[in-house]
Amino acid sequence: MLKAGVSLPKSSRKFGDLSLIALALFVPGHLFSWTLEWLWLAVQLLAGGLAILFARRPNQATAAIPPIIWLLTLTALTFSGCLSAIYGHAAVGIPLDNGDLVDLVRFLFFIPLALHIGACMESRHLEAVSKLMKFCVLLNIGCTIVLVFELPFLIDLVLAIYRDAKVQYAINHIRIGIPFANPNFAALVFTLMLAYFLFFDRSIRFAALTLLAIILTGSRSGYIAATPLLLLGYFEFLFHSATSGKRIAFFLVIHGAAVAAAGQLADTFGGFSRVSELVVALQGGDLGQVNTANIRFELIDNALRFIHDSPVLGVGPGRALGLDVVDSQLASWPLNYGIPAALLLYGLFMAPMALLAIKASKPIHRWAAIATLLAFFLMLGTGDFMKNYRLFYLVLMLMHFMHLAAMRTDPGHPLNLRSSLS
Repeated sequence: MLKAGVSLPKSSRKFGDLSLIALALFVPGHLFSWTLEWLWLAVQLLAGGLAILFARRPNQATAAIPPIIWLLTLTALTFSGCLSAIYGHAAVGIPLDNGDLVDLVRFLFFIPLALHIGACMESRHLEAVSKLMKFCVLLNIGCTIVLVFELPFLIDLVLAIYRDAKVQYAINHIRIGIPFANPNFAALVFTLMLAYFLFFDRSIRFAALTLLAIILTGSRSGYIAATPLLLLGYFEFLFHSATSGKRIAFFLVIHGAAVAAAGQLADTFGGFSRVSELVVALQGGDLGQVNTANIRFELIDNALRFIHDSPVLGVGPGRALGLDVVDSQLASWPLNYGIPAALLLYGLFMAPMALLAIKASKPIHRWAAIATLLAFFLMLGTGDFMKNYRLFYLVLMLMHFMHLAAMRTDPGHPLNLRSSLS
């Protein structure tokens, strides 16, 4: 019987939970035809399985959700997906291939990934994990410098590893998703890191560097998703500055300098073409001007038609329809599993931040949880991200550590199970 929180025995924990997080952040999974990605998944599934089999003492639940909820919900979603696929095949005539069969059991693989986080990740890991995240951001920026300025030897090393990772580094068209294979994947992770550094770790310097990393990904989704986090940080700083004339003056000087520097960079580097393209589209009120946007809108529109025809069950994986990648998680889940199951999935990802927003004793943590949730769903609206096992793990891991950071700053926090048991 799984308890509300689980943990590995000390002998197993010595194996190095941090090394597993480091692998999730830095392994170049795209190499050797994605063999490394599958090897990473096998290692994480083994770690998650050990967390389940050798649970011995209570600890924080996975991202504030009891493990039994993860187990029951993801198992139920597996049955729901199978039912949707059967309906899509029998009633709509959609053929199924081997890739579809893998999709049917996808959620079963997510169970040990989720439970491993709640079982192993404790407040004692916070400092080390924060350093790993900082190194991840610095690696992205450092590799960008190497590529853009074509530094001898180093550029050959970076390209040897990440040449196939959708890396583009013309001076006015930068898309660097390192250490991830896809710049949009990197933007999602960096957006959550931005929330962590701004509101939980309170590291303004690394929040600024993380924002730079988001810009360097060239992900317009990342730019949009970062907006609620930046606005909250902006108003929080302005609110605290209002209590002092010196702080107001400091705020105005720094803010003015930042705006001036951004304008200068835009003139110098041609505005980073993807950034300027998004700005022009927003100013004109027509996102269809953005390159590739019309293709994505068409895929989403086709998905919505199938959802309209089968709102309860969906139509299954949808690969035969060319809709296995819709570029919107908000549309793909209702398409694959039906609206009821999709709402359950949305709720599963909303729960960690929603619980933090409800129960956090510090107002900034409440607002930060809401802003993080909004940023996360803005990203989901533009990509089918949660099908990726590695992103699933990293999203839950980052949300979990936001909880732990909130608990560390407030020992009486309702989510601090240890304090409530003592």
